[in-house]
Amino acid sequence: VVCSLAATPTVYHNPADYPFRNFGGTATLNCTNGHRWNTQWPGGPRQGTSECGADCEFFPPCRPIQCDPYTPPSGTNIGGNRGQIDNLTFGPVTVSCEGGLIADASVPPNCPGQYDIQCTDSGQFTGLSSCRERTCDCPGSG
Repeated sequence: VVCSLAATPTVYHNPADYPFRNFGGTATLNCTNGHRWNTQWPGGPRQGTSECGADCEFFPPCRPIQCDPYTPPSGTNIGGNRGQIDNLTFGPVTVSCEGGLIADASVPPNCPGQYDIQCTDSGQFTGLSSCRERTCDCPGSG
């Protein structure tokens, strides 16, 4: 069994230092932006020593940061969920407007019925917006 760091996208490393490790071997994982070693807490360590397991994966791994709970604004949803969502991790999240509304930041003629928020490396969200009524300069179903 050989663990390859090249197959671990959440890790940055110098390939000359750790081209691979055999089962039971160890490597220092340096987690990429938005990931922490062996935790999803934003304040957790970015680096730690992990062991190559029988499944060809390093354990413990780098894990994506989990953001604070988020409740979509009134008139929106995330994947159909209108209530608080507790398990959003690092990266973009699409918020959909309901009932023909458009994203508040829409600029005609591009008037989408959704917008993205970003779960950041600090565990907070950016790009927060809301939805609004469609106006004459934003026709159609966007």
